[in-house]
Amino acid sequence: LSARILRCVGEPAKRFQEDALRLLRAVRFAARLDFAIEPNTWNAVCALAPTIQYISAERHRDELNAMLLGERPWVAIEMMRRSGLLHWLLPEIESMVGVEQSREYHPEGDVYTHTLLVLQHVDPRTLHTMWGALLHDVGKPATMKRDAATGKVSFYDHASVGAVIAEGILSRLKFSND
Repeated sequence: LSARILRCVGEPAKRFQEDALRLLRAVRFAARLDFAIEPNTWNAVCALAPTIQYISAERHRDELNAMLLGERPWVAIEMMRRSGLLHWLLPEIESMVGVEQSREYHPEGDVYTHTLLVLQHVDPRTLHTMWGALLHDVGKPATMKRDAATGKVSFYDHASVGAVIAEGILSRLKFSND
């Protein structure tokens, strides 16, 4: 604890094979507490990331909710991306990586980077506002167009397309219909 390092007891792969939800918990605790994940433990998280798909959607939802309401949700999302967990849980968020935006309006860079920055500035932090922040531009990858003459990027109707995608994500995670 004093070294601020998160590590599994015993063999990390065995701990994660006992319950793959521990993969998400490792990320959540590391992000929330600002701990490093010990290299053998991190390697096991990355190697076993595909096993998260065998855990129920309700358990995914509950861990994602805890991450979004934690101290540093943007760190948790980025750790999920680097480990491969994001690919299995929220591929729609992963698809934002590298999606260029107009530098005039978004000097911070791609849609994914913008979304992580938005997560840092949400106030108040409620479950609704955090999910809204995470999903607010989820329609941009599907609607990106580049003008052949000017090279400018646009995302016409991304809000409507994003609403449909967001509804699908929340349904998949077994959120209440309300």
